[in-house]
Amino acid sequence: MSLALLNAVLLVGAHALTSQDDSMVSLLPVFFQRAKMLVESRVGHDRLGYIQAALLMTWHADVDAWHWIGVATRTAMALGVHRDASHSKMLPVYKRSFTRLWWILFQFDTISSASAGRPQVINLADSDVPDLQYSHFEGIPAAEMDFVIYQTELCKIISQTMRDGFSPRVSMETRVQVIRRTDEYLGEFMLQIPASIQLRFSNLNTWQSVLHLTYYNFVLLLHRPTPNANMEDQILEACDDAILCREATVAIGSIFEALFSQKAISTLWFYSNHALFTAIIYILNQFNSGTPLLAAKSRHTLDIFLASLRELARYWTYAKGLLQLFEQRVSKLKEGDLARADAPSLTSQYATPEQSGSQILDSRLNSITVASSQQHMSETSSEWNDGNAQVLANSITEPSRLDSNNGEMATSFDPTVGFSGASQDPLLDDLLLLDDSVFDFLLYEGIN
Repeated sequence: MSLALLNAVLLVGAHALTSQDDSMVSLLPVFFQRAKMLVESRVGHDRLGYIQAALLMTWHADVDAWHWIGVATRTAMALGVHRDASHSKMLPVYKRSFTRLWWILFQFDTISSASAGRPQVINLADSDVPDLQYSHFEGIPAAEMDFVIYQTELCKIISQTMRDGFSPRVSMETRVQVIRRTDEYLGEFMLQIPASIQLRFSNLNTWQSVLHLTYYNFVLLLHRPTPNANMEDQILEACDDAILCREATVAIGSIFEALFSQKAISTLWFYSNHALFTAIIYILNQFNSGTPLLAAKSRHTLDIFLASLRELARYWTYAKGLLQLFEQRVSKLKEGDLARADAPSLTSQYATPEQSGSQILDSRLNSITVASSQQHMSETSSEWNDGNAQVLANSITEPSRLDSNNGEMATSFDPTVGFSGASQDPLLDDLLLLDDSVFDFLLYEGIN
């Protein structure tokens, strides 16, 4: 094992133990800087080791994950890892290693692309590597074979859906067809997974958690309501399924609750931040639901999400920024509830039904300040500044953003962000994640 790979392994080990030992937090930048220096210096000749080290270095800072996955993928392609090595003269151990490494790269690339709304680096049409089989794990003791194989299959579904249904030039009709086809694939996938990685909260482990977080987050991204839907977008309503979204949100909350009780949240990769982000955006839509039971369940689920986010904020800068944003938003939502309960409007008692509805909406809008700023951070920065979070949450700019290609206002779908930005609550519409730095948001009022 090269020194670069050794330090990268120590980085992941320290990160996984931070929930149980706070002293590990100070070791994270040490191991990362060592591995980074060795990889960039090209000490040694083991290029496979550089690929593995680059992937493991994504555990340090989410702002660097996209960069290191790109480094690993292009280095692998330069070595020919994307080609079928079964007929080569390589030793069998290297053939198996190449196959495993390629599909791990594909997993990382697909998940990070879906999280950030960026194009994928890997196109499976350019590869002829055979599918993973249990035989490819020969010689690896205690390998999590079921997880790796089925996580790869799930990423194939995600990748194909993104390319076929969410590329910039795809029509709405095509997107609906792709989503329906994907639902069938996801249903078949859930019926095929073995018992070892089925979701069991009584005996939940990291591998089950990662697989099902990936699955339920993708379901939520597919089926959550489209913001600011106009007449042309009404066809997408067929894809909106509140039951699926609710089940996915509850499942994500239950997974984080179980891991939190086990002090195992630190064992999750940076993708867990994005799964929480998607779920919180959806649950905030139900926060002020007119149905008391639904509102109560939503508040309980939101408390679980925020507690998990506080834990993740100890290790991930991205989670720290999310936590500050959502805590301010939830605080203002609660203040608005108290203000409406304690000081009912005298005028509204004698208003017409139309006027009453307008006054209720105005009350909500006045009680919550909708942030709409775009705060950039340097990719070399590893800390989230409290002042930046305050600017993000309180500053008010123009309530719209024009797409650079066609000049149309970004509403239900922005090609630059892919799945990001769907909310049923008009106060949270178009909360888009433009993850080209550590925490880069564009917020604006999506109210017509």
